[in-house]
Amino acid sequence: MRNYSILAISLIFGMGVTFAKEIAVEITPVSEITTCRDEIQEGDYIDFKVLNDTQNLKKGDIVTGMVTHLEDNGPYGKSASILIEHLSSGNIKLNGNVYADGEPARYKDYYENLSRGLLNRGKEIHIKPNRDVFTVYMEQK
Repeated sequence: MRNYSILAISLIFGMGVTFAKEIAVEITPVSEITTCRDEIQEGDYIDFKVLNDTQNLKKGDIVTGMVTHLEDNGPYGKSASILIEHLSSGNIKLNGNVYADGEPARYKDYYENLSRGLLNRGKEIHIKPNRDVFTVYMEQK
């Protein structure tokens, strides 16, 4: 009897719960995003363009996001990384983010030879328009 009461209460309170459907939106940067020229900083805004038509966004619409994390490459194979969040197009907020990192340089074991490791810089980030595509999501109401 107790189990049926718990089931009945959960059904009554659970009836009003609905989940929003998300629509995939493909975006690509408007211009190249790279860390090799040290032009990008945390807090900068980056523009992307929409590649597919959706309910509220059309192909070519601009989506803007903010750089919230940026790490330069360094010695011992430390590669650069970037995180772009808070994506939106006008009043439309998008769920998801853009993350990229450089591939680590490849030496068998640069800890054995410190001078070789010191000279072994990690990779830079090169995100190019139309080549690099990211998927973020828009809630359908």
